[in-house]
Amino acid sequence: MQYDSSSSATKTETRAYESWRNKYAKEPERCTSYETLRVKPTGRRIQNWLDCRMVMRALRGLPRGSTVLDIPCGGGRISRALTAAGYKSVSADYAHSMALESLPAARSAARADATRLPFRDGAFDAAVCFRFMQAVPHEIRLNVIREFGRVAKLVLVNYHCALSLRGVVRQLTGGKNLRNRLTEPQAMAEVVGAGLTTRRCEYKMKFWFEDFLVLADGAPATAL
Repeated sequence: MQYDSSSSATKTETRAYESWRNKYAKEPERCTSYETLRVKPTGRRIQNWLDCRMVMRALRGLPRGSTVLDIPCGGGRISRALTAAGYKSVSADYAHSMALESLPAARSAARADATRLPFRDGAFDAAVCFRFMQAVPHEIRLNVIREFGRVAKLVLVNYHCALSLRGVVRQLTGGKNLRNRLTEPQAMAEVVGAGLTTRRCEYKMKFWFEDFLVLADGAPATAL
């Protein structure tokens, strides 16, 4: 699968994505505090455990020792869970300081833009994209998914569900990024539209929490 570097995203969409992407890259102190805010409070610890459980359930059947890309890695919580489960995790984030936060749990860390990954075709057994798609416009999401499919044999893409209880509450209370919340069929169609073959969805807790994963075969595709 070859990645077409030309994008159909509008200039407005591209600027919006770059503004979000650059937020942490330009503020290293936000990177060092990111993990504390995400994981340390009790409620967040429980949600983090549920997030990691969802990822591990999605990866069932992938042999331990497989190399898994975590991008964007944030403070490294998914990378740590991957390593603890016996996978060789490689973390990447556009914010260099954020990538460094994932060490030493990750096997290695790299600065990378998800729309132009600096990795060879089929470099990873799997790639996990968590808490990213809700922040970027559709056309850029398609480019990102194509890139994941180029570098990984199995792709896990995290979406926020429009029909979850929490999603409905956010809609009623005016929460952020509501336009990027999708139903399962919409998310599956988006991944197919990027050229990948979907397998199934894995939920954090269906109908309750927003997060779910779409699993798809990248290129070269392999059966697990």
